[in-house]
Amino acid sequence: RGRVRSAPAVTGDAVYFGNEDNVLHKLDRSEGTKVWTFDTDAEAKERIGSAPVAHDGTVYFGGTDGRLYAIDTRLGETEWTFEDVGPVAVSPVLAAGTLYAVDTDGRAWSVDAATGSRNWSFNVGSSMIAAPVYAARQLYAPRTDGVLSVFSASGGQTTTFTTRRAFRST
Repeated sequence: RGRVRSAPAVTGDAVYFGNEDNVLHKLDRSEGTKVWTFDTDAEAKERIGSAPVAHDGTVYFGGTDGRLYAIDTRLGETEWTFEDVGPVAVSPVLAAGTLYAVDTDGRAWSVDAATGSRNWSFNVGSSMIAAPVYAARQLYAPRTDGVLSVFSASGGQTTTFTTRRAFRST
């Protein structure tokens, strides 16, 4: 029903995607049939705008309702919800047991992927609406003010790079 605004996550046997109705869907990849749906119960004005990330029995995603979610891929039930983030409009990144996310309030987040506990957050003071990338133990987070922030895995902003134009999407 609601429009899909992000890429799906595809695993060996499943396809996961969220939509503007705040519902995460799991489809059987070979049959194309619905396996389960998970409703975030967010307000109608909120949406799932981030592409999900599926790994090792859990699918992770963020919503503009200011939450990060970890959902059991077999049952479609909540493993944990992290509620301290601002609106998440782009895909989180999973690396080395950590879920990294950025929000439109200008914060980067590191959350333990197993427990949903906060590792660290950093406020850059500028909205982030393009997906971050994790490489070489660093998180690269594009900002709408035309700056690329680089964070260490432990949470310190190690450097920034200024561009001529704002980052808008990936």
